[in-house]
Amino acid sequence: MYSRILPFLLLAATLGACRKTDGTYWDAEYLAPIARADIALDHLYTGNLLNKAGDSSYSLEYSQLVYTSNRLDGIKIPDTVVTRYFTLKTLRLNDQSISRRVTLAEINPAFILAHGSTQVIPAQNLTNLSPVDLDASAFFEYATLDSGWLTMEIYNELPVNLAEVTFELRNKTDNSVVSTQTFYNLAPNSRQSSKTSLSGKTVYKTLTAQIKTLKTDPSSGPVVIDAFKGVQLNLTVSNLKPRAATAAFPSQNVMTQDEGTSMEMGGPELKFVQARKGTLRIRISTTIQENLTMTFRLPNVVKNGQSVERIVKVPAAVPGETRRYVEDVDMNGYLVDYRGKNPSVTDTVNTFHQIVLVNLDSSGRKVNVSLDDSVRVEYGIVGVEPEWAIGYFGQSNEQVSGTQPVDLFKGIGGSLEPENVAVKVRVSNGVGAQGRVLIKSLESVNTLNKKSIPLVAPTLLGVNTDINAATFKPWAPWETSYYLNTGNSNIRNFIGNLPDKIAYDLNLQMNPNGNTTRWKDFLYYDKPLNVYLDASMPVSFKSPGVYFRDTQVLNMGAIKGVELAKSAVLKIYAENDFPVSIRMRGYLLDASLNMLDSITPEEIIPASLVNTTTGAVITKSIATLLAPVSEAGMEHLRKARYIVFVPRLNTEGSDYRKLYSFYRLKLRLVGQVTVANSF
Repeated sequence: MYSRILPFLLLAATLGACRKTDGTYWDAEYLAPIARADIALDHLYTGNLLNKAGDSSYSLEYSQLVYTSNRLDGIKIPDTVVTRYFTLKTLRLNDQSISRRVTLAEINPAFILAHGSTQVIPAQNLTNLSPVDLDASAFFEYATLDSGWLTMEIYNELPVNLAEVTFELRNKTDNSVVSTQTFYNLAPNSRQSSKTSLSGKTVYKTLTAQIKTLKTDPSSGPVVIDAFKGVQLNLTVSNLKPRAATAAFPSQNVMTQDEGTSMEMGGPELKFVQARKGTLRIRISTTIQENLTMTFRLPNVVKNGQSVERIVKVPAAVPGETRRYVEDVDMNGYLVDYRGKNPSVTDTVNTFHQIVLVNLDSSGRKVNVSLDDSVRVEYGIVGVEPEWAIGYFGQSNEQVSGTQPVDLFKGIGGSLEPENVAVKVRVSNGVGAQGRVLIKSLESVNTLNKKSIPLVAPTLLGVNTDINAATFKPWAPWETSYYLNTGNSNIRNFIGNLPDKIAYDLNLQMNPNGNTTRWKDFLYYDKPLNVYLDASMPVSFKSPGVYFRDTQVLNMGAIKGVELAKSAVLKIYAENDFPVSIRMRGYLLDASLNMLDSITPEEIIPASLVNTTTGAVITKSIATLLAPVSEAGMEHLRKARYIVFVPRLNTEGSDYRKLYSFYRLKLRLVGQVTVANSF
């Protein structure tokens, strides 16, 4: 049994004795303490031993976890990352209008001389009137359009009927035709309009409008001539979506999302999750040379009464470069509502509501944009680990088996028969869901002795136990217990095997009756379903032999001349308070805890003299044990860094023996080496 590691008192005492042999050679002997140990039950079982009896004897109280199942580990919250990518196709230019009047004076300068007179206007048939420039430089330098419309409207201000008018619109830069439109039979003081597609057209900032054909009917009689009235031309471009442009883009929304995103959970149906870990991830990259504003809202993700909202300003990109924005927000402590956009729909689960708005903020500058320019937005919650979750976690029926380490008898070997033992197998359900457990078998495993003892307990094994749900707030587990004693089980042999492992075989069901709570089951990450073995026993036993194990650091450097020594004697000075004799063994270990050699003194440590009524020590026994080390064993001794003391208590007999708080075994290991010297 391992005791607490005692601090080393590094003593270097040199006790030398010189013996002349032939006047030339002599042997020197060196002696020094190299290890200590103090072995007692209160060292081995700190926190588990209680002095419950008035005679200072011990009682051992111990709780061992046999099996645990954290159902929340099986719930994986998928990353709810949404990526949106858009190019110039999602942008638009403002609708624009240009007005221009073509007067009688421009149509025919002769009307200037007749201005203000009243006369009959004869029919006109004019072609290729002088072109008129239209300035669109306030809107764009140029735009190659993926789509858009040009609407041309004319208003007849003349006192005669317009029989036919053909307008042509060209780019002044390269004289390319943008649109040609013809109007017929337009009465005085009336309007007509015509609409044409601009898809695939390139429009420059300076346009030329020309009347290619103008035919009028004669006036019906004398009319007043106004040389400064004529044909009013209104040009409107609308719904312009450019492929490429150098333009002043207006402020506009380029992306809107206000919806619930459903997630595949692989079985669980979640309503709420309180996050203990997680990250809100926002990533934006843009090559557009205009400012952007992204508004990101999670209306149903709340902490301290505040929902998640981020308003991100992304400056315009530098030509030829990409502007990036990165933000990570810690989601610890946030409550995530998975009931979607409309929580009143009671059967909505696993649905994540998010609102995303991306706006282009106009600076009024004319900037270059093409289809190669883009904006990429990535947003969502990643790496969520729940603190707790509410919902329905499905039905399961699991066969689970394995082993659980037991440290109750750590540092003790052999076997024993306790005088009395009471054990409680306790099922503690920290999960907010109903279940059912069937314990098929439990087995006491002592790997040192290579011995296993199955538990025999008809009232426990093979019996289905219905499990009720825990309480949510304040959290409290639901528990039930099975009590085992020497009358209804072989628990004495089970415990007396001194197990360092317990093997289990269980059947565990969850929600065997389905979704009876209507999505009100809950799980905490640190509140699992546990099966415990609680033991209570007085430290009173009989045994053919119990041994302790205690590992201590070995200070070989304290012995002068150990590197040159040809032989050694290890001396164990022992003070024994136990009322039984003790046979001592030891094992030398290297720095990696590999065994090098054993130490087996022939002497036995005598039993102390105790009061048979009170157990009090009357006279402790003192002994010195010798363990010679041969020349062949010196190499092992020089390499040794640890020693394991293994005292075996001689407890043979028919009587049960109590162990008291004042029983202890103190050991001091001293090394004595002989070194050959020459003059």
